[in-house]
Amino acid sequence: MPVATAILSPTIATKASQKKTSSKAVSLDTYFKKYRDLEDGFKYELVDGIVEKTPRTMTPAQTFILNNLMRRFLTTKAYENGGNLFVEIEMLTKPDQIRKPDICYRSAKQIMDGDFSPSEFVVEVISPNDKIEKVKDKLREYFAAGVKVVWHVFPVQQEVEVYTSARRSEVFSGADMVSAAPAIPDFQLKVDEVFKKNIIAAS
Repeated sequence: MPVATAILSPTIATKASQKKTSSKAVSLDTYFKKYRDLEDGFKYELVDGIVEKTPRTMTPAQTFILNNLMRRFLTTKAYENGGNLFVEIEMLTKPDQIRKPDICYRSAKQIMDGDFSPSEFVVEVISPNDKIEKVKDKLREYFAAGVKVVWHVFPVQQEVEVYTSARRSEVFSGADMVSAAPAIPDFQLKVDEVFKKNIIAAS
């Protein structure tokens, strides 16, 4: 069975503070040429034309989260129809704004077109060092851009907060079911399964 595509850098960032690489606005073309392929353990996003550098929130030690989501996604109609989950790929939320969600869904059309249109389903892994105002700002930005569902995954608390709008959310844990509907109606699993580390490959 094919495996969904994902690439994670083996480098773990050691600083949690957000940093602007320059106070000078840059074009989308400059951003893509200079920052797109950097592999230094940081995430580079374009915010109001300014490049922002932040530590990657999903570390190699947390790839089990991605693995669990991938395995469940492979059973959905979205995957059957050519969609997939990706890690830290560009998403245009405003004319001069590029975000790179930890995990996001791309439809078959988006994959074929190779565009940067907003994903309907986004997953962000929230670390203790994330500033709440930044998290909330990005959340509002996602929904304003057309995202339908956002999951905030909390590895320390082993909880998932599911947003279906910037103002509507519910926190789930344990045996609670979390869903990506309406973006992906048949993508759902228990929170325990999101954080499970001892998955055995099917024979």
